[in-house]
Amino acid sequence: RDLTKVISGLHNTAVAANGLDQSAPAGGPALTATQLADLQTLLEEDDSEAVDRVEELLLGGSDAPSHRLLLSIRESRTAYDFDAALQAVTEFLQGNGSK
Repeated sequence: RDLTKVISGLHNTAVAANGLDQSAPAGGPALTATQLADLQTLLEEDDSEAVDRVEELLLGGSDAPSHRLLLSIRESRTAYDFDAALQAVTEFLQGNGSK
């Protein structure tokens, strides 16, 4: 629990130092079905690359629903709750269909 707080604090410090505000969506495009499927596969495999992919997608900008999904996944991954991160992607795919 303490480690999660430290990691989260370090991430927030890094974001602030880089002048990035990832709390608000950038108004970019929705995530594609390919991006979501790739992310889902990485999460299913408990691949640490999923964390990097989420950060890349957040920095790339996305529409509000996609942005909220990515923030949710990042939060789950930071807390080492891989099942919750995978469930978020799966529910998003089921709720929004493939684009």
